[in-house]
Amino acid sequence: MRNVCSWAFLVVIVSCSSARKEELPVARVYQEYLYPSDLEGVVPADVKGADSVQIIRSYIDNWVRQAVILHKAEQNIAVNEMDFQKQVADYKNSLMIYYYEQALVNEQLDTLITENEARAYYDENKENFLLSRDVYRVAYAELAANAPDLLDIKEKLLDPSPETISELTRYCLLHARSFSFADTSWYSFRELSAFLPADSVGEMNVSPGRVFEIKNKNTVFLIAFRELRKKDSISPYGMERQNIRHLILNQRRLDLLSEMENEVFNEALQNNEFEIYSNE
Repeated sequence: MRNVCSWAFLVVIVSCSSARKEELPVARVYQEYLYPSDLEGVVPADVKGADSVQIIRSYIDNWVRQAVILHKAEQNIAVNEMDFQKQVADYKNSLMIYYYEQALVNEQLDTLITENEARAYYDENKENFLLSRDVYRVAYAELAANAPDLLDIKEKLLDPSPETISELTRYCLLHARSFSFADTSWYSFRELSAFLPADSVGEMNVSPGRVFEIKNKNTVFLIAFRELRKKDSISPYGMERQNIRHLILNQRRLDLLSEMENEVFNEALQNNEFEIYSNE
């Protein structure tokens, strides 16, 4: 109880600490000290009681561990001071530029991509979208084992016409546990096996235009393989839509940053804000 109270007292000190010279340290590692003012902002404003105590305790523990390791590193590694300062300066510069670029992108990047833009990008870059595995379009129905007209339904599964899909849907609403006839998505065989008993068929036996009937004790699955795209062929647009969005946004980001860099450079050039001296 005494320990918890002392940590709670520290929380109060952190919330109302004054100048460092009036502070008592809360931890020491060799000649380095951690003061209550160093802990300001560590605990979120909405965190109180035991949770805030735990956050401060964890912060102090981490500070001690890092300081001990840093001291050991300083004692055992010879660092070229000039080179070290240059690396620090380079990192600082890179970090400042990065945050500026991020702010610019967040403020100005146009993230709206129309379907026509995405489709045009796909059509112009199809050779870059190659499949890494075979993919399939299927239609299926999970029916009761005693469902009527199974042969007729099986024959119609390959027909994608709206009239047939409507007829199959009416039938399955009465007799199916699950079904899908209008799904335009593409699936690998492994993905199909996650929600259909495709393993019972075997991928070697699959070809477009085949319908498989898989019977269990109380159900029968009808799986129609309507289309097949082979590995290394052009990937379907539907599979690449999200990827295309990321590619377009990334290109816009690069264009925006390039435009910004040119504008900043040209503005500095026009205002004679820099000079390049020749030693010749």
